[in-house]
This record gives sequence, structure tokens and C-alpha cells, in this order.
Amino acid sequence: MQPADLMRKEDFPSIKPSIPSPSSGSPPITSISFPTPSVELQSLHPLSEQLITPFITNSLHLNRTGMGIIGEVNEVATSVLGEVRTNPHQLLSLQQMAVDSIGCNLHLSQLMGNRHYETAMQGRDLLAAHSGLAHEMRKNENDLKHQIETHKLQVKEKEIEVQEKEIALRRKKIELMQLQMQDLKNSRFISLKAPLEGFTGRLDLMEKLENALLPLAEREMHAPSVWRAICSFTGMGKSELACYFANKHQQHYSLIWWIDSERGEGRALAYRKLATTLKIDIDEKATTQEIEENLFFWLENHPFEKPWLLIFDNVEEKIKLPQRGGFILITSQKKDIGLLLKDVWKLRPSLNKKL
Repeated sequence: MQPADLMRKEDFPSIKPSIPSPSSGSPPITSISFPTPSVELQSLHPLSEQLITPFITNSLHLNRTGMGIIGEVNEVATSVLGEVRTNPHQLLSLQQMAVDSIGCNLHLSQLMGNRHYETAMQGRDLLAAHSGLAHEMRKNENDLKHQIETHKLQVKEKEIEVQEKEIALRRKKIELMQLQMQDLKNSRFISLKAPLEGFTGRLDLMEKLENALLPLAEREMHAPSVWRAICSFTGMGKSELACYFANKHQQHYSLIWWIDSERGEGRALAYRKLATTLKIDIDEKATTQEIEENLFFWLENHPFEKPWLLIFDNVEEKIKLPQRGGFILITSQKKDIGLLLKDVWKLRPSLNKKL
């Protein structure tokens, strides 16, 4: 008997494959499209692409897994066909196996489709959430910028208001000072040491001092201050030279004041004494800096008919000076006292020529 005689159609019952249906409530799968983020959202949130990528990668992995299973089933089917040709009695069981494989493939495809759909919906919701967050962040940023600009404008207005008040106060101070100083217009104030008897030499330097520190007729009363410094070792006669110059030319100044600057307290005492002489209102508890500011303000706006001359003797450090209204002569053992080199003269040994 041949194998073909054993395989008749009526010997096999009709087989209906049992294909599992998709779970209830799952939407039919026709096509899946992933929402594309707008250009604005991508520019605002570059992390959006990174957040959706894992979902897409997972779906692709499921696809590859399903295709691998189908490939394995095809390999098994090919092998089974070879077996059927040699053993027709196994055809019935092989047909059932094929039907079961098809059912499994359909069920797997349904699961993969559902997973694709869920992934797409999650990605869409995530992009929508990020879009709202980006809009809110931009709005907050604009509000913050507006608040900062408003605050800057308010600060600027306050600064202008303070400056205007300071200017008004300064004007009132000048007016009050001018009223108080009317009786000082023709006054002269001299506080000097007596010149050393028999002082000799320094003809060249005396001439330079006269050229630099004697006021010219065309000089404006409140022109910028002129200062010169005499620098030398101790005992070279710089203080005597300054004293001699001031005593010789008293008639050219309305005020000449000797200020001992070797110690800070000496300068403070000289400032307070001068302020008292000029009837400047100074609090007894005022600091040296406060006295200095009030005194220099007075000197820079003085009512005298002639300029003033201040002599700072033995300066050891950089000091503040009045900026206009008179002349300043400094003696020091140091060159670096805050003046330009052209204004600092080095005292050389005396030539013993009488003045």
C-alpha cells in the first residue's frame, strides 16, 4: 500500500482554528502615528525627544521580538513539511500545531498593537505636559524681567531724588556760609612760626616757590589749588625755607596757616583751631574726617579778597587737600605723598647764599 492511498480527504475531520480575540475595551488598531513636537517646543525643551525615545525604542523591541517568533515558526513549519512527506500519519497533529501557531501570532500581534497605541498616547500626553510647562516658564521669565526693570527704574528715581536733595542742601549751606562770612571778607588770619634768624641759602628754590605759589593778578579767586612739595632728609632746612617764604609774602594772602603733619593728632588740632578761628560750626564730638570735610568746603568757597596759603609741615603719608581756592606748600622726607613728580622738589645742600 502506498502512502498516498492512506491520505484521503474524508479521513480527516474539519478543523477550525481557535484564535483568541483581543481583550475587551481595546480600540481597534488601524494605524499608529506619533505626534511630532513643534519647532517652538523643541527649541524650548530639548529634553522632549529624550523623554519619548524610550517609548519608541520599547515598541521597536517588541516588533523585533514578534518577527523573531514568526521566523522561528516558519523554520519549524518548513521542517514539519519535510517530516510530513516521509510520515503522513503525523499530518493531523501538525495541522493543529500550525493552527495554534497562527493563533499565537495573531494574539502577539494584538498585544504589540495595544502596546504601540499606549506608548503613542503616553508620548502625546508627555509632549502636551512639556508644552504647558514651557509656556508657564516663559511667562514667569517675562514677569521676572519686568519686575527687575521696574525695580531698577525705582532705584534710579530714588538716586536722582537723593542727589537733588544733596544739591539743595549744599546750596543752602553755601548761602548760610556766605552770610556768616561777610564780616570776614577783609580779614586776615596768620598762624606761622617765626623765621629762623640768619637763614641763608636756597635762592634758586625760593625763586621757584615764588613763581609757583605767589598769586597772579589775573588768577580767579576760586581757581584750582596749586601745590608744591619740598623733599629732603631731616635737617636740610625745608621747614625753615617754607617758614621764610610764608613770612616774606604775607601780604599776598588773606589766610596763612601752619599745620604740623608729623602726627595725625597734630593735623587734627590744627584743623580744629583753624575752623574755630573762621567761625565754622563744628561739633565738639566731630571726627577729624568730619572737621576736614567742613573746613575744606569752607576754604574752597571762601569769601576772601585774596587766596589762602596752607603749609603742611613734615608730611609722612598721603593726605587729602583742598581742591580749589588757594595754594599749598608741603615739606616731607618722602617723595611718595600722592603728588605728581613735577610738583615735588628735592632739596639739595645749601650754597650758603644769604636771602
